[in-house]
Amino acid sequence: MKGLIKFAAGAIAGAAVALLLTPETREQIREKIKDLADEAKKRAHDYCEQAQQNMAAEEPQSGQHQSEKEA
Repeated sequence: MKGLIKFAAGAIAGAAVALLLTPETREQIREKIKDLADEAKKRAHDYCEQAQQNMAAEEPQSGQHQSEKEA
């Protein structure tokens, strides 16, 4: 989770610097912000799906908890 937060903070900072240093029209900047937001949303969605798949793969297949198996 910390990695995702660091990634998001870096992406936001990088986007802000890029926007400040690029001589473009407001419409072009808005389009870039929209594209960056869409890409961040997609990456976050992919990250969450991967985490859910990893968690599902680690769960016991029989539906029992480890403590129930040991008893």
